[in-house]
Amino acid sequence: MPVMVCTLAVAITLASALAAYARSAHCRWPALRRLHRAGGMLGAALAGIAWVLWSAALGFGAGVCALLSCWMLGAIVLPYLAWISTAGAAAEHR
Repeated sequence: MPVMVCTLAVAITLASALAAYARSAHCRWPALRRLHRAGGMLGAALAGIAWVLWSAALGFGAGVCALLSCWMLGAIVLPYLAWISTAGAAAEHR
């Protein structure tokens, strides 16, 4: 059971980071730019749900640490993924 809860918590945490990235002015994915206004609230709501799941699986302190670690990993990786995925499209338009 904790493995399934942790897997779901990872997915929701990364979705929260994706929503926060959509809220950013530096978002490079055109499909996410439609979520610009709702991205902040959606990201916060998903982070809250993920925090509850992490805390249920690991306890309060470890849940907070796991949430923040997973969220920051997503926040660091998403701009690089966007850069890599849009670099090929920008080279084709030249």
